[in-house]
Amino acid sequence: VLAQVRRYAPGAPVTLHGHPDPWAAGPSPGLAPQVLPLVDRVLVPCWPTDPATAGLVRALAGRTTVDAYVTVLQPAQAGQLSAHVARLRDAGASRLSLYHLGLANAAQQPLLAALTREFRQ
Repeated sequence: VLAQVRRYAPGAPVTLHGHPDPWAAGPSPGLAPQVLPLVDRVLVPCWPTDPATAGLVRALAGRTTVDAYVTVLQPAQAGQLSAHVARLRDAGASRLSLYHLGLANAAQQPLLAALTREFRQ
């Protein structure tokens, strides 16, 4: 698939949803190390908001551009999100993606804006 993307859209950035554990399964499958040089970034699921998820980012940082994928939806805990985003940035995430903006209610939207500002600082 990657070869075909590069063939037909050589300048298109390629982002894979992935997990640094090569045995992980599901919507963010495990990444084989040989895939990393072939993509521009990896979108890493970073929930729940406990400190262990920064390890997912750290495992890939330095080998590819890491896009930390966070959510304000369950199981996220609003009071922990600011510190969580800071940990992810400090672990090597260079991008922040917000999971399912369309599902966030009006009360959660200011939190999304605050997280984005904090990540950029």
